[in-house]
Amino acid sequence: MPVEREERTALLETTGSDLIPALVAAGGSALVGEDAISAYLDGEFEDPPGAEAHRLKAAKARRRHLEEECGCLQPATR
Repeated sequence: MPVEREERTALLETTGSDLIPALVAAGGSALVGEDAISAYLDGEFEDPPGAEAHRLKAAKARRRHLEEECGCLQPATR
């Protein structure tokens, strides 16, 4: 997807918007924005077994990266 909005003609023609993220659902309806896409996916699909554990593991890894590698966060205090 082109970075420049004015170059996103295919996205605009397909979804009616030049914003990212966008998703064309199985029925052909266009969803634009994280909230709309997340709500659609939550309504269409159930979480597979172990999904919550995977989310927690990913959040821990993301936090560790932000704290240790990029220095974006201060280490958590308890």
